[in-house]
Amino acid sequence: YTPEMLPGSEPCRRVTVTIPGQPALVVVTWPELGGEWKFALPAGEGDLSGYTTFTLRAAVDPLSSLNPEGIPQSFSLRLTDRAGNTATVPTRIDELALVFPAGVVQEDSFFGSLFTSPVPMTSIRWALSEFAGVDLTEISEVALIFDQTPSGTLFINDLEWVRPSQP
Repeated sequence: YTPEMLPGSEPCRRVTVTIPGQPALVVVTWPELGGEWKFALPAGEGDLSGYTTFTLRAAVDPLSSLNPEGIPQSFSLRLTDRAGNTATVPTRIDELALVFPAGVVQEDSFFGSLFTSPVPMTSIRWALSEFAGVDLTEISEVALIFDQTPSGTLFINDLEWVRPSQP
């Protein structure tokens, strides 16, 4: 589809950035430090003690003016338990999913700016063992905290808790 067919879809850049598989995604933008994207977990649903990892897939939007070319993005994951304790862990400094993608911006008379290379979404993982000081049996909130880079725009999907495989 195009923005003409589905007004309001312009930020997802489906016709100007090729994301292999064209997955369903969220476009998250923060114009300054301190933005947050929070998820409340209902009472009785916050027991993460049987899981080992939180993972999501992400890619840097190469057409956003909030992403300086050649500069990687970074943010943090914060867990809050029902007692109000929090633990925050930033993404790794060498996170492949947050590197500005290789490619060139080309101008197009119909679509405007186009990015010439595919922009694959790559997984980011946090080991839950890194979140010291929170009770993993009573998590009430999960938040992505945009506290590491001044601004940015990311494509994000597939947020999930991972547990060890069963024998």
